[in-house]
Amino acid sequence: MKTTLFAAILIMASVSAYALSSKDFNLEGTMGNPSSPQGLTAVINGELVKKGEVVRGCVVEEIGSGYAVLRPENGGANFRIGLAQGAAAKKKAQEEKKEGTKATTGDQPTAFVNLLGMAKEAKIMSEMKQIFTAAQVMATRETTDAQGNYVPAEITLEALAESGLLPKVLASGRSDVYIYTVRSNNEKVEVYGDPDESATLHRHLMIDSDGVWHAERGKQATARSPTI
Repeated sequence: MKTTLFAAILIMASVSAYALSSKDFNLEGTMGNPSSPQGLTAVINGELVKKGEVVRGCVVEEIGSGYAVLRPENGGANFRIGLAQGAAAKKKAQEEKKEGTKATTGDQPTAFVNLLGMAKEAKIMSEMKQIFTAAQVMATRETTDAQGNYVPAEITLEALAESGLLPKVLASGRSDVYIYTVRSNNEKVEVYGDPDESATLHRHLMIDSDGVWHAERGKQATARSPTI
C-alpha cells in the first residue's frame, strides 16, 4: 500500500513539475484590429484563441502583432511565443507548394492558409447559388418553336448572362481556380463547381435539383455525395 501511494505521489510530482514553455506551442498567426474592443485573435497550435482564453494548459495573457504571451495554469513563469520561422514551418510550406496551395498562398502560416481557403470556398458557393437561382428561373420559362410546340429552354451560363439573370462575369464559367457547369433536364437544374488541376486541395461542390449541397474531395460531386 505504501509503495503504491509513493508511486502515485511521484507521478503527480513529475506531472506538476513539467514546465510548459515556448517549445510546446506554435503561433501560426494573429488577426484582427488591436484597437477594437474584441482585440486580436491568435492561432496557436491550430486553435483560435483570444486574450484570457486557455490553450493547452496555458492562459493567453497578451496578443500582439506577431506574438502572444502565455501563462501556464500550473503556476510556471509567463513566456512569449512568436510566428513560426523554423525548419518545420519551411518544410510544411514546401509540401504545400507541391500540392498546389503555395501557388496562391505564399509562405503564410498554415492556419491562415486554411482561413483563406474557407473564404474562397464561401465566395464560390455564393456564385454557385446565383447560377442555380438564375437557372431555375430560366427553366420555368415557356418557349415555343415556329409550330407552337413547347421547347425546353437551353440553359447555359452564356444564355443566363445574356438574359440578364446572371452577372456577365460568370458567363465564362470560371472563377479563380474553380470551373462552373450547369446541367438541366426539363425543369430540374444541377450546378457544379470543380477546382482545376492547380487546386487539388479544394473540394468539388454541387447543388442538386432540390437545392441541396454536396461535396467530394478528389472527384466530382454527385447527388449521392455527402451533404454539406
